[in-house]
Amino acid sequence: MNTRTLPASWRWRIPALGIAQIIAWGSMFYAIAVMAGDIASELGLASSTVFGAYSLSLVISGLVAPLSGRLIDAGHCRAVLGGSSLLGAVGFALLATTDGSGMLFLAWAILGLAMGTGLYDAAFGVLHRTVPAAGYRRALAALRAPSSGR
Repeated sequence: MNTRTLPASWRWRIPALGIAQIIAWGSMFYAIAVMAGDIASELGLASSTVFGAYSLSLVISGLVAPLSGRLIDAGHCRAVLGGSSLLGAVGFALLATTDGSGMLFLAWAILGLAMGTGLYDAAFGVLHRTVPAAGYRRALAALRAPSSGR
């Protein structure tokens, strides 16, 4: 999608948000498929425990998403997306230093908060709130295009 049809102030923001989404999805959502075996082996846990912790993150993500949307609607776009990045960093720091199942579940719970405040639902809400109505569809298409492989 050609971002030149968007307002000038958004021409750099859409690609930056797209890159942030690729990193967020890759690290918080998809990477478990690669990491689960090593996590289970390193901690001496069953794979089902590791995926249980990850499943907790998905539940928390779904529970926190409505609050995230309300905060975005109230104009706290930067705080929500920025907070998501900080939560992700804390979650991954805990995940990297975990020594057992309790800390593993805590790390994934925090990553669930990060997912609920920073993945597509939040990004689309930010676009809806901040991009002028005439450019919203273009902005949405431009954001989705790089991360969907098109």
